[in-house]
Amino acid sequence: MDRFEGHTAVVTGAGGGIGTEIARRFAREGAVTAATVDYRQDQGQTVTFQLRAKGGGALPGWVDVPFASGFFADIDLSPQAGDAGVYELELVLTANGVQTVEPYTVVVLPATSEVILNEYNAVSSSNRLNGGVIPVPPDGDGEDTFFGSVDGNGGDWFELVVVGDGTAGTVDMRGWKIEIKEAAGDVFVPQDTLVLSQDSYWAAVPNGTILTFTEKTTAEGGLDTWIHKTDRRGQAGGSIPGAGGYVWSNINIFDAIYLDQAASTIGGGIGVGSNNTQFRILKPRAGSPGDYDVVAGPVGEGIQPLSGVNNTEVFELEAEPTPAISPYLDEAAAQNPLNFIYDDGKGSTFGAPNRFSGGTQAQDFSPYVSANSAPVFVNQPAKTAEAGAAYSFTATTQDAEGHAVTVSAVSIPGWLLLTGNTLSGAAGPAGSYLIELRATDSQGAVTPLKYTLTTIASAAYDATFGSWASAAGQGSIALNSDADGNGLTALLEYAYGAAAPGSISRSLLPASSTTNDGGTNRLVLTYFTRTSGVTVAPEVNTSLGTNGWGTNGVSNTLVGTLTTNNTTLQQRRASVSIDNTNSKFLRIKATSQ
Repeated sequence: MDRFEGHTAVVTGAGGGIGTEIARRFAREGAVTAATVDYRQDQGQTVTFQLRAKGGGALPGWVDVPFASGFFADIDLSPQAGDAGVYELELVLTANGVQTVEPYTVVVLPATSEVILNEYNAVSSSNRLNGGVIPVPPDGDGEDTFFGSVDGNGGDWFELVVVGDGTAGTVDMRGWKIEIKEAAGDVFVPQDTLVLSQDSYWAAVPNGTILTFTEKTTAEGGLDTWIHKTDRRGQAGGSIPGAGGYVWSNINIFDAIYLDQAASTIGGGIGVGSNNTQFRILKPRAGSPGDYDVVAGPVGEGIQPLSGVNNTEVFELEAEPTPAISPYLDEAAAQNPLNFIYDDGKGSTFGAPNRFSGGTQAQDFSPYVSANSAPVFVNQPAKTAEAGAAYSFTATTQDAEGHAVTVSAVSIPGWLLLTGNTLSGAAGPAGSYLIELRATDSQGAVTPLKYTLTTIASAAYDATFGSWASAAGQGSIALNSDADGNGLTALLEYAYGAAAPGSISRSLLPASSTTNDGGTNRLVLTYFTRTSGVTVAPEVNTSLGTNGWGTNGVSNTLVGTLTTNNTTLQQRRASVSIDNTNSKFLRIKATSQ
């Protein structure tokens, strides 16, 4: 009987009230779901009941009201294949000419799903799994198998499993949509939408693929796109942690190769958290451009379980990944939480089969075991380079079955050459270049490595402050500052070089006390500079005026070299003697050659 979540409608009229307790009703394709709506009447009132589409339209053909009285009404739902979706209906009670209209949302879930939701991260940025309990218990609660125990547990991410028809086949996922809603209500209205691109990878995604989607990059504490980061399809499956039968690919949501950025709606990121986050997966309808069929969902907290996922936990599937997975439960089964297959968890397994039963049992991917695993790239290349500078990437590969692996180039610009496993050359003019390498084992299994290499124009100025010892109270220039006003922060300038006029100066604040450097009271500045294309000269002055700068008394010592982003920089130390009477300033003046 529909008495859910305290929803109550009350009509005032003829000295009495009429009410009904209602809620969302879940149904499943190919199954008959019976519902009863109970309402009450005051003495002397006659109540009539009507069920209609929102706004007064006709009901779907699979909705029937076989019986209605002055006290209750029976509703039968019998959706068929292709009817999955969210249907907004209305319950209408009429008494003494007064109507009460209440929403009645019917969520029809697919009978089977080719792709299912497996896990999502609800840990907030300031928390850790299980509250960061140390030491981590033997069952793994408080730790992720990939990220470990860190603030935010890798940021906003979620995980799907491609199950197809339940065997070791493939699924064509080109153009699919993944819709996300945080703080979802009775009617699922997506807040974020990811649209998969037409890239060839999506044309045949192997069943048994664990697909993770991350908002943060590797540098930010998440993970960059990595196709087949792990491939154990050729290894024996089983419910013991570490068994095979699966392959893991990660997609960063801002990757324009694998996600259609123009069609997606993600803004600055996706909303995944501990407040009723739900997902729905759709695929293009065959023969009907612009229309979509529901593959899975909505699924997430608020559906199963109804609540309970907090900001130190993950939401996870605690069952084997099969096409039959669904959050649907009939009314009797839904009363017992032990029947729930989705639940909260205090430990997580980003990119690996979920674990439960105290960490002793893992999801069994045995149905997806195939004759051979594809080789994997163990490392990732730099994705930026300075135009004209040397660029090099040596790929390291592995194969689960120990087969020989060959790396080949599918698409590279003319200024790059692949020799063996090493891609190298002088970076071309500023721009974006599509790079695609391929690892192929002796059995013909293939893994792509496809990325965009961005080259940045050579910088006329690259004498940036790395670190320095300064007189007490002098302070320092923060790495995130933009001291020369060129739009790049000191951290970026340090890494890549900064575009600037042919001659530019940067100053420090005055020294009012002493710094000891090698036994002499000196003001010291450590900086980095390119080895060619720029002339660097430390200068000293007693004021910040434009005149009076010179090199008299300035020491400029080579400390060492540093290679970053395929560019070699010199680390140098400039210093000048100081006293407690006169203010002195050091600056680094760089002039392009």
